[in-house]
Formats: sequence, structure tokens, C-alpha cells
Amino acid sequence: MQNIIFGITLSALLALCSLWLASLFPALVLSPLIIGVLLGLVVGNIFGKSLHMHTHQGLSICTKHILRLGVVLYGFRITVDGLFAIGYLGLGLSLFVTLSTLFLGCYLGKKLFKLDQQTSFLTAIGAAICGAAAVLAAETTSRAKPQQAAIAVATVVLFGTLAMLLYPLLYHAGLLLLSPWQYGFFTGGSIHEVAQVLAAGEAAGSASAEIAVIVKMTRVLLLAPILILAGIYFNRISTESTRLPIYIPWFVIGFIFCIGINSLKMVSPENTALIQSFDLFLLTTAMCALGLNTQFKALASLGLKPFYLGAVLWLWLMLSTFTVVVLFV
Repeated sequence: MQNIIFGITLSALLALCSLWLASLFPALVLSPLIIGVLLGLVVGNIFGKSLHMHTHQGLSICTKHILRLGVVLYGFRITVDGLFAIGYLGLGLSLFVTLSTLFLGCYLGKKLFKLDQQTSFLTAIGAAICGAAAVLAAETTSRAKPQQAAIAVATVVLFGTLAMLLYPLLYHAGLLLLSPWQYGFFTGGSIHEVAQVLAAGEAAGSASAEIAVIVKMTRVLLLAPILILAGIYFNRISTESTRLPIYIPWFVIGFIFCIGINSLKMVSPENTALIQSFDLFLLTTAMCALGLNTQFKALASLGLKPFYLGAVLWLWLMLSTFTVVVLFV
């Protein structure tokens, strides 16, 4: 019991520190999720095996059960009305970007970069859907190891941040040749994290940022069916000696249920804001536990290939989304 309490408490305290640091430096637009995994990595590697021995049960609860609750409550960030506001073009763009990036990431990761299926899938889903939150949600579904999830999060941090900084520079330099409306579609369709999308979208004004976030949230909505399909697939390729039942991530059903509640406005705006804040804390706690559970030696064993894959997916997201936006939006 002490192991469980210590692991959860340490993760929660690091999560509070991450939220505080993110609020201290808003100009950096660093998500608390990203700060959380970095803090966890530092603390976990400084104290090493002795810390892990006293916290591993609590960390496991954080990266599984607390994470799943966080994914469920993430549905309070999405409404059906918001999705329809961007019309069929936005929905089509999100479907194309998400599915093509997932396919490309899984294929190239295995065939070109010789990565295992879990690392390829986590890197792809982080780029395709919603960054670190998607990686965390998919870690359990794909039966990945903590270091595989951590390296996928690292690619999201690197290339999502590059996109967030580069897009406004290109837009203000007049090199993109996009209207504010088109720029919103472009940023929402091609940047990894929600916070990064909002920051980059603001470069063309608040209306552009709103469109960018709505497009991004349509990508987030695709997390549910993709996780269900991934659960079935990874169960079938499992090397377990005993046949496991088909794994359906039931927390995804809760995610969809919360979208419905939020769409019907059954919860007041004030309480919705509180739920969103609590959800951010839960997800950050899970990210801190992920970092605490990961050793740099394990990350080093994966090498630079996940970053090569992350770079290819970033270029694909940028070029394919730009082409679709110019031709159809």
C-alpha cells in the first residue's frame, strides 16, 4: 500500500509543479504534459532503481487508471456543434491527415527504419492526433513499454514545437500565401499538440485560432475509433502464450459519452472549466509517472530512428495539409 501511495503522491506533486511552471512561462507555450514527462525523467533518473522500487505500483496506477480517467474527461473539450462549424471540408481534412499519417508512420517505421510496431504506432498516433495525450492513451492499447511511449512523446515535443515556431514566421513573412481562414485549417490540420495549435493559430488572429482549434479537435475525436481498432489488432499479434480476450479500451466509450454531455450543455460553463482543469491535472500526473518510469538507458537503446520517423511525419503533415488547404479550402 505504501508503494501505491508514494508513487501516486510523487506523480501528483510533480504534476502540480508542471502546472505551476507552465503558468510561469506562458510565452513558451509549453504544455504541462510535456513539462511533466521531462520532470519525471529527470527525477526518475537521478534517483534510479531505488525510487522505482518504492513507487512502481503507484506509477502503474497513474499510467493506466488515472490516465484512462483523463482520456474520458478529455471529451469535455469537444462539442458536436464545434465539429460541424468547420463543415465537410474540415472533417475531410482531419480524416485525410489522421489516417494517412497513421498509415505512413506505421509502414515507414517498420519497413524503412526497422522500428518495432509499438514505437512506430505511438510515434504515428502522437503526430496524427493530439500529441502526448494520444501517445499516453495508446500506450496501454498497444501494450507498449514506458520507454517506447517516452520516445514517442519526445518526437511530439520536438517537431510540434518546431511547427509552432515556424508557421507564424512563414505566415508573417508572406511565404505561405494563405488567407487567415486557410491558415487556421493549415495549423489545425498539421500541428501535434492542442496548445501548439492555439499558439500558432493566433498569428493570423483570434478567428484563425478558433478555426485551428476546431479542426484540431476533430482529429482528437478520431482517437476513439482508432484506439478500439488498435486494441483489437495488437491483441491479435500478441506473443502471449495464452490467448487473451479482445481488448476494447472501454474508457474510449466514456470519452464519447462526455462529448455527448458537453454537446448537450448538461454541465454549466463554470463546471466544465473545472472539469477541464482537473482533467489537465490527471493527464499531467500520468505524464509525470511515465517519465518516472523511464530510464535514459532504455531510451538510448531505441536510438535516433524514432526521431527520423518523427521528422518524416512532420514534413508529411506540413506538406500534405498545405496542399489540401490550397486546393480545396
